[in-house]
Amino acid sequence: MATAAPTESVQCFGRKKTAVAVTHCKRGRGLIKINGSPIELVEPEILRFKAYEPILLLGRHRFAGVDMRIRVEGGGHTSQIYAIRQSIAKALVAFYQKYVDEQSKKEIKDILVRYDRTLLVADPRRCETKKFGGRGARARISVSSFPVNENELFSVAFKATQVFVGMLGLEPERWRDRNGLGQFPDDRFPETLPVANFIKILKCLIAWQE
Repeated sequence: MATAAPTESVQCFGRKKTAVAVTHCKRGRGLIKINGSPIELVEPEILRFKAYEPILLLGRHRFAGVDMRIRVEGGGHTSQIYAIRQSIAKALVAFYQKYVDEQSKKEIKDILVRYDRTLLVADPRRCETKKFGGRGARARISVSSFPVNENELFSVAFKATQVFVGMLGLEPERWRDRNGLGQFPDDRFPETLPVANFIKILKCLIAWQE
């Protein structure tokens, strides 16, 4: 009993994001179907020529001796189209390498890579996850701050302290540099708890501004 000759076929897949297309390529008469429909009816129509790209680049004559049946799942319309075109290109390269000759396979591969490398190599890029504290993956909520001269800030702080001390009725000779600020060699700060607290608040404000 004669056994049937083994079918010359290859199977390759293409990926884009979460879309996966699997192409079964075998000897035939140039038939290309996607999920059971001819490639001429692939949707959306505006992206149809993206699926045609391997055929337009290599010419119909290179596809005349093979049949391709493609199944695609996952992702959106655009991702599926990109997965389809990659699986078609990879399947033809694999078929020529296995059943035709290495020279023809190299010519096909060079044409595809020269036009667009992603026809043969999967695109690893993915959308980055949004994080807290901003509107997107990297965007942060901006906090605007106005520039302040440090000397002017200390001058205003010292004048405010003088006014505060005057309200308490303290005499200048009782002032001491108890807080160790050291920015005012000719001036002294009052030795009182309310003023010390006031100075600490000013120091916190200055640190925050920096």
